Amino acid sequence: MEKKESASRFFGALKVRWRNLLRRQVALASIALMVVVTVAGLFYLATDWSSLRYPESEEYVWPEPPELPLPTEAPQEEKVSVTSKAPSSPKPAAKPVTTKEATEVKQAKTEPARELGTAEPGPEPKEPLQPVLAPGQAFPDLVRPVMAEVSSPFGWRKHPVFADWRFHPGVDLAAPVGTEVKAVLAGTVAEVKDDAVLGKVVVIDHGQKRRSTYGHLERVDVQVGQAVEKGQPIGTVGQTGVASEPHLHLELRLDKEAVDPSPYLPEVAKEDKAEVNARQ
Repeated sequence: MEKKESASRFFGALKVRWRNLLRRQVALASIALMVVVTVAGLFYLATDWSSLRYPESEEYVWPEPPELPLPTEAPQEEKVSVTSKAPSSPKPAAKPVTTKEATEVKQAKTEPARELGTAEPGPEPKEPLQPVLAPGQAFPDLVRPVMAEVSSPFGWRKHPVFADWRFHPGVDLAAPVGTEVKAVLAGTVAEVKDDAVLGKVVVIDHGQKRRSTYGHLERVDVQVGQAVEKGQPIGTVGQTGVASEPHLHLELRLDKEAVDPSPYLPEVAKEDKAEVNARQ
């Protein structure tokens, strides 16, 4: 037991000595490194490496700056005395005026001056120009297509079938199926078609970029190219296309722009209101 204890003490003391020695070596190495770095820094600062070096045998001479030209003074104008007269240059000989030139000058003086805005017109347009009418001038004295009140007005609305907000380019007139539909103005039938939304449709051209459209018809009594009079029957009310109830969809367009028909439709007569209320 004593041998083991003495051996452990020996090795413990040896371990402590090596540890202390290692610490001293590390400390000395760090001090030496610091000294080397400090000396190198001082040496770098003492020697200016950024400046140019030339051999001592050669003498360097800085070049002299170039000489700039001196500003020249503006030449002074010579004063001319009032009494002195400059020599007059010889006048060119006048060109003789011919009889033709004299006649043209005389005509130019006698002709009246052209007024502003009297320029010559340009080339004629390929298509005859048509005056742009106001909606009140374009759709005067309309005939009510059916004796019914407006059930859905012109403008943005919540669609009764799709349940989303859509722009309604016309008005809806609620009437029973089979009610006679009349043309609001005289014109020519431009289109008769089946539309996915408006069902059976009749479009009448009234001239001067005016058109009226009649949708959701049950029966069509006219054909394309046929001339119709104001108030002439063109078909009957139906529920074709996408419609929640029987009604007539009426559109008025001026130069392809939708116009609200309500201000231009005549009111329902008093004797007809009772019939309309009874149907509703």
